[in-house]
Amino acid sequence: PLVVSTLAATLVVLPLSLEICIQNMGFLGAALAIAIFYMFQSVTVITWIWIKQPHHPDSWPGLGAEVWQEALAWGPFRHYLALGVGGMLSYLEWVYWEALSLMIGS
Repeated sequence: PLVVSTLAATLVVLPLSLEICIQNMGFLGAALAIAIFYMFQSVTVITWIWIKQPHHPDSWPGLGAEVWQEALAWGPFRHYLALGVGGMLSYLEWVYWEALSLMIGS
């Protein structure tokens, strides 16, 4: 469904919306055409999921209070954070660069 949605949006919706929006609105029309493109993709995939329901009903219980309590229990949440902190810090290349520059300069 995502491939079909992307193909339809890329081959039909994006060229048409670019043509129409740029002719009528100029530079701002390009931004509107991209927004229409993304909205079309999202709406078609959500509609497909809503109609076909490809998931098992027991695979997602919803967002009740019990689910949030289980998800944010300190033990599993702490383990999740411990695994994620290294990955988050690795994206902060500038922090490493600044720290290295400070260590070299002192």
